[in-house]
Amino acid sequence: MRCYTPVGKTAQGHFALSVGVRALSYFTKIFGIPYPLPKLDMVAITEFAAGAMENWGLVTYREAALLIDVHQSSAGRKQGVARTVSHELAHQWFGNLVTMDWWTWLYLNEGFARWVEHLSVNHLFPEWDIWTQFVTDVRGSATSLDAMRSSHAIEVDVHHPAEINEIFDTISYAKGGTVIRMLSFYLTEEVFLKGLNLYLTRHSYANATSDDLWSALEEASGKPVRDIMNSWTKQVGYPVLSFEEVGHKENKTVFKVRQTRFLSNGEKDDEPVWSVPVGIIAEKKKDIQFFLISQREQEIEVEVGKDEWMKVNAGMTGMFRVKYPQERLKLLGAAVQSKAFSAADRLGIQDDLYALAKAGLGSIVDYLGFLANYQGEDDYSVVSDIATNLAGLELLLKKISLAIFRPIKAKLGWDPRPDDSHLTQLFRALVISRLSSCDDPETVAEAKQRFERYLAGPASLAPDLRFTVYKSVIAHGGVEEYEAVLKLFRQSDFSEEQRRCLQAFGATRVPELLVRTLDFALSEEVRTSDVPFPVASVSSNPAGRDIAWQYMKDKWVIFDKKFGGGLFIITSIVGTCTNYFTTEEKAKDIEARLTTTT
Repeated sequence: MRCYTPVGKTAQGHFALSVGVRALSYFTKIFGIPYPLPKLDMVAITEFAAGAMENWGLVTYREAALLIDVHQSSAGRKQGVARTVSHELAHQWFGNLVTMDWWTWLYLNEGFARWVEHLSVNHLFPEWDIWTQFVTDVRGSATSLDAMRSSHAIEVDVHHPAEINEIFDTISYAKGGTVIRMLSFYLTEEVFLKGLNLYLTRHSYANATSDDLWSALEEASGKPVRDIMNSWTKQVGYPVLSFEEVGHKENKTVFKVRQTRFLSNGEKDDEPVWSVPVGIIAEKKKDIQFFLISQREQEIEVEVGKDEWMKVNAGMTGMFRVKYPQERLKLLGAAVQSKAFSAADRLGIQDDLYALAKAGLGSIVDYLGFLANYQGEDDYSVVSDIATNLAGLELLLKKISLAIFRPIKAKLGWDPRPDDSHLTQLFRALVISRLSSCDDPETVAEAKQRFERYLAGPASLAPDLRFTVYKSVIAHGGVEEYEAVLKLFRQSDFSEEQRRCLQAFGATRVPELLVRTLDFALSEEVRTSDVPFPVASVSSNPAGRDIAWQYMKDKWVIFDKKFGGGLFIITSIVGTCTNYFTTEEKAKDIEARLTTTT
């Protein structure tokens, strides 16, 4: 295996090469099939529209997706490179060795690669706790999109080449990866990998469909995999499971479980029914109790006492929401405080409560009240998910955000320590960023001071905090701070550093600078593949959303001429410009623009 970099950047390829060599060995072991080619090269390309491409034996990447500078790269970028390399190498089996029979089964490539990349990263860097991050990053994006009425099934008929581009989306990647993980957890990883070996062996150098995969997994497990998974791949959406206590038998509790489709707008849809593998852990029985919920309403007996907590969806491996009886929720609150179960489970309880409240199936007051149980929380992924959920409420609920994040910042501080773990580095940047977004005076002032020291001596600011500090000084400053970050962009030839600057520009609250950021995005100074980053930064700023969309409409011909011939960039730009709009008026405006040819 070799890694090719631009001239002068050889050292920046060492980390990716190390990940690649170890991941390839790991995949050979768990799949039971060696990588079949005599060589595998990875190449960093300066201008590359896709993040990476899994060409057999010659994998191509954007520089930022492959290169790591030990002095400048953040912990988050290091994790991103490890995931991307693992994802592309997973495709050497899922995509290249065995290829989906038609675009209908794209998830057999992309969903599997998303799941396998996490297997690899967890194996190579167990201290990163990547599976807890999966709950927010992958499962979270899947549940968010698939809760919309406009979503689509994992398996979709594709009749025209133009339709192919449309399915390279969150459903194929994130929902595909999530339901694969759900099935692996239900069958056990050992049995699942045994089935995958059968699948890969039988269909090497050939094409396959879902049925081919289900046949192999049924043979390995003896369970009705096809019946279970058809409900997940052939129909849109996912359920919310509502639990109601209906009786007690010695140390068991009888629950009536009702499933309905979960829709984020709160609409009713009782038509679909899923076969849902449900794992439950209980206070005095920590072994997982499995149930298969396959009817609209179904009674189950759970080994849990009346006054004992139970957590449904153990490990947050299933793609469904859970609505608990109020008394059970109170018991879970105490268990969260005492950290009686995993970080993934603590994360999941509040995330379900938040989603239910947004959909009108629960109370936002109950959600905010339940957050009191997390004031002693010290897990990065849990706090990250809470931060994401509170982001939309920050302007109204700054006091709650500050109460959660200030104590964490006091504990972590600003300066990195020699014994910092990978997650601690991510955690520190997250908390300081959220406090800055909440206009915490102490954090804003400290960021400004550290920025000034950084301009005088670049070694004074840790790479993990550079984007957070750049964004803070631009958000709370004016032209002078903007120009200082722009100068940093122009002085650097390191793609990660340039991306930090591009993503920070849009934080400004000065309308003229927001427009200037968009003008700069279209200039020759910005790589074509990096244009979505400053556009997204403007669009994510409440002060910039209308500005970004109006700008794109005014410059439509320029955007179309420059990016319209490629799938990745133009769809990303349009998506980021329209992502935060919620009114019917805006929906009609967007539709009118997209359906007009000039």
